[in-house]
Amino acid sequence: MKNSSVQSILGLAREKAIKHILNVLDIDNSLCQFVKTQVDLSVGGVFSVVPADLNVENVVDFSWGFGKGSDNSLPDRILRALKLNSPSIAMFDDVMGSAENVAGHGSCLTNNDEVYHWVVDTEATELKLRDLIRGTGVSWHFLCVVFELENSIDIKDCVMNSKYDSFKNILEVVVGAYDGEGYIHWSPNSRL
Repeated sequence: MKNSSVQSILGLAREKAIKHILNVLDIDNSLCQFVKTQVDLSVGGVFSVVPADLNVENVVDFSWGFGKGSDNSLPDRILRALKLNSPSIAMFDDVMGSAENVAGHGSCLTNNDEVYHWVVDTEATELKLRDLIRGTGVSWHFLCVVFELENSIDIKDCVMNSKYDSFKNILEVVVGAYDGEGYIHWSPNSRL
């Protein structure tokens, strides 16, 4: 999206954004349910990237698109969050994924037949994050959760067995918005 701006979401728009986040988290899988039970969306910062000529306070429904292109700056924002909070991990929910999508390091099929992909801060690049965003996002669902990690944790075991509480803290939740054209971010600490 050309000519975009990062805007804090406040007031009535914030209430609508939180409702949108909760709708995205309504998918019945372990990561969505964990985030829903662990995050207090009434506190922290909520922000989004929107076309520069739009005031986010005027958004009526966060599921509607703008028709002005997609937000291509998300990989950079996730990369910055990872690098600022080392050790950390970005976990991606692949709601359309199947067993064929889990080849290699950084992916797994859980005991509940859910597919997740992840990248740790030391292996993260903008290109890798871009590929994960494209590979896991659909217009009606996108979820990336940035967790702070303990150094000696077995990530694959935690994901396969839905033991997300083994990760230290949720640093950021990113959900798809605007009919796949953008994202809403929630963080316990306001971060623009």
